Amino acid sequence: EDDTENSSSNDRMVNKDKKKAQEKEKTN
Repeated sequence: EDDTENSSSNDRMVNKDKKKAQEKEKTN
C-alpha cells in the first residue's frame, strides 16, 4: 500500500525532472 504512494510521488519527481530537461532544451 505504501509502495503505490511512494511510486506516485516518485513519478511526480520524474515528471518534474522531465519538464526541467524540456525547458533546458527549449532555451538551448
